[in-house]
Amino acid sequence: MIPKIIHYCWLGDSEFPELVKKCIQSWKKKMPDWEFILWDKNCLKDLNSDWVNEAYSTKKYAFAADYIRLYAVNKFGGFYLDSDVEVLKNFAPLLDSPYIFALENEIGDIEAATFGSEPNNPYVQKCLSYYEGRHFIKKDNTYDTFPLPKILKAQLKGAEYINSYTEIKADHINPQILPIDYFSPKDSGSGKLTNLTKNTFSIHHFNGSWFSFQERTFRFISRWFGFRFAKMISNTYKKCFSYASVLFSIGIHSFSSDM
Repeated sequence: MIPKIIHYCWLGDSEFPELVKKCIQSWKKKMPDWEFILWDKNCLKDLNSDWVNEAYSTKKYAFAADYIRLYAVNKFGGFYLDSDVEVLKNFAPLLDSPYIFALENEIGDIEAATFGSEPNNPYVQKCLSYYEGRHFIKKDNTYDTFPLPKILKAQLKGAEYINSYTEIKADHINPQILPIDYFSPKDSGSGKLTNLTKNTFSIHHFNGSWFSFQERTFRFISRWFGFRFAKMISNTYKKCFSYASVLFSIGIHSFSSDM
């Protein structure tokens, strides 16, 4: 049985934006008897993770949070919620399941903003194992920005898609994944609630408050067109930006020389 715990993460020094405040209020309103655990920068020393420390040191807080959410749910059980998740109804009906994963989109990515399990669930442990011995800062000094929904998809390979949480069985040979409408009814591109149904427990608003504009764009492209395509676009952007900077610098220098 999944315990009545909500884990959430906030690693920056800034105050919660209004959307985050409203979302957290929705959790406490719909689930007043649950325990709420905030994972902040003071928790990092207890994790002993190179990935988390490197992601935090470069201020890539969302990637540090990718590990933290899996660690928290694996160790204590409960649900993890991104700070921009609005809860519509109590998660109590889901607690009898050994774990809860759902789709984020039509291309099969797993919703990383909302999931839960009992402590030490083998599927959560399998997802967490992705980070074993892995560094966020790679040998070439670039960052490992492979998005978590795709990591979950890869780690839960062979998953079966089901229609209701009542179908989830602890001894089933493959992980069982719920439909999009449970936790991700909002289209991340249009912002419309295209999959809102009677099954919907929460809405992920895809706020991306920790991301720069470029990072949000990268994750959006990666989500829909694949990580490799997003990386290609990102590299092209960087080359063009670098070239433009050189031209701008030359132009400024020439202009100064003519004065």
